[in-house]
Amino acid sequence: MTPELKRIDMEIKTSSLTELALMCRVLGLSEGGDVTALRSRLWEYYKISTDTGIVIEDNRKIITIESARSTEYFTIEAVDEDYARLTGDVRLSLKDGEAIHRIRAWEILFNRSRNIITASGGVEYVKEDGEKIETFRGESITVNIDDWSSIFLGGISERSIQGDGTTYLFSGTVITRDDEDVTILSKASIGTQGGNAVKDEPLWSLNASRVWLLPGSDFAIFNAVLKVGEIPVLYIPFFYYP
Repeated sequence: MTPELKRIDMEIKTSSLTELALMCRVLGLSEGGDVTALRSRLWEYYKISTDTGIVIEDNRKIITIESARSTEYFTIEAVDEDYARLTGDVRLSLKDGEAIHRIRAWEILFNRSRNIITASGGVEYVKEDGEKIETFRGESITVNIDDWSSIFLGGISERSIQGDGTTYLFSGTVITRDDEDVTILSKASIGTQGGNAVKDEPLWSLNASRVWLLPGSDFAIFNAVLKVGEIPVLYIPFFYYP
C-alpha cells in the first residue's frame, strides 16, 4: 500500500458520518447509508482490501484536495452535470500511474460529470513523471483528467530535460495539449537559461507563430526569428529539434 493510500485508509477509518458523506460527494459516490456503508463504498472506490490492508493496483486516478478556504457543490440541471467549486489558495494533487500532477490556483471548478478541471487566478501546474518535470504558470488552465488534454491561457511552460543542465522556457498566448502529450503554442517564444539560474537573462530566444512540444524532449517551430540576446540574427521558416 502506498503512503497516500495508507493516509486515505486511515482517514476513512477515523472520519465521522458527515465527513464520510462529504468524501463520497467529492468522488461522485452516493452519500446514503450509515457509517459502515459509507466506509465500504470508499474502500471499494480506492480498491483497499479491509481484510489484508493490501491495495489492489489499477489505473485509477487519485485526486487529493490539499487545501481550500471554501468548497461549494452544485448541479446544473439543464445539462445534468455536477460541479465542485474550490476557492481560496486551492491546491490539488492528482496521481495517474507514475505521474503526479499538482495544481495551485485561487479558484478551481471541477466538473465531476465530465472530469474537467478549470483553474484560474495565479495558476501553477506541475507535472512530475520520473526525472522529467514540466511547469506551467499563467492566467488559467482547463484540463480533462481522463486523457490529460488541456488548454492553457497566457502563460509560460518550463521543461527540464533529463541529462541536460538547461531549463527551456516556452510561452504562448494559447497553449493546448492533446491526449498524445503533444503541446501546441500559438504566438510562442522559446528561451533557455543556464543551469538553475532561472532569473538569468536568456542565452538565446525564438519568437514563432507556432511551436510544437513533442513527447520526450523534441520540439518543432514554424515561422520563427532567432535572437541572441536582443539582436535578431536569423529567420527560420521551419525547424525541428530532436
